Amino acid sequence: MAVTAAQVAVTDEATALNTASTSGASLLVSAQSTGVFVGPSTVTTSNGLELPNGTPVAIDLDTGDVLYAIHATSATVEVLST
Repeated sequence: MAVTAAQVAVTDEATALNTASTSGASLLVSAQSTGVFVGPSTVTTSNGLELPNGTPVAIDLDTGDVLYAIHATSATVEVLST
């Protein structure tokens, strides 16, 4: 399994942080500002899990899962994926 790294620009619309995998994925995500929330494609700033600013969070995904992020205006999320 390859390791990939990306900086994803997140806006006020749900933005995918990864692509669906046929074998699941492990993500390490880090928000570069406050107010970034993650969850399913329906994530909002009201129902998502808020990422701590600058602190990486590990998230394991099942086959086919995609993690989305949203911010009230715009922010950058760093993503390391395996």
